[in-house]
Amino acid sequence: MDVFTNPNFPALLDSLAADRYVVYGVATDYCVRLAITGLLSTGKPVALVTDAIAAVNPEGGARTLDEFTARGGTLTTVSELTD
Repeated sequence: MDVFTNPNFPALLDSLAADRYVVYGVATDYCVRLAITGLLSTGKPVALVTDAIAAVNPEGGARTLDEFTARGGTLTTVSELTD
């Protein structure tokens, strides 16, 4: 499901006034891919928590990570965020 299909979501993001976004969840190659693609389009930094995601299809998950980092997204882990 693409959260950006909800017409209220852009206004919600604006109201949060976040400096960056941190994303985790399942499925990396579907819902997470859609979320990070949309968030990257906001122009703000986006980090993906690699030890808190899972792909339905390993090849699709790897492709999502490659595309994400090629567009400027960063990969992180839970311990990097909590240290």
